[in-house]
Amino acid sequence: MSWEDAPTGAQIHRIAVFAIALGIKSPIEEGIQTRGQARDILNDLYQQIKQKNRTKQDKTVNASQRI
Repeated sequence: MSWEDAPTGAQIHRIAVFAIALGIKSPIEEGIQTRGQARDILNDLYQQIKQKNRTKQDKTVNASQRI
């Protein structure tokens, strides 16, 4: 398999799940042509989810410290 091959079903599914978790309404997975593009998009979405969760945790910690 090469990064120029079509994206796998698992990659497309994970991109859709990450997009839903981030509240992205436009269908990202439809424009992906290669496995390499899918990998790059997955990495980007994963980093966005990590950042979103980190800010949630920071808000929770700050709120509990005020008590």
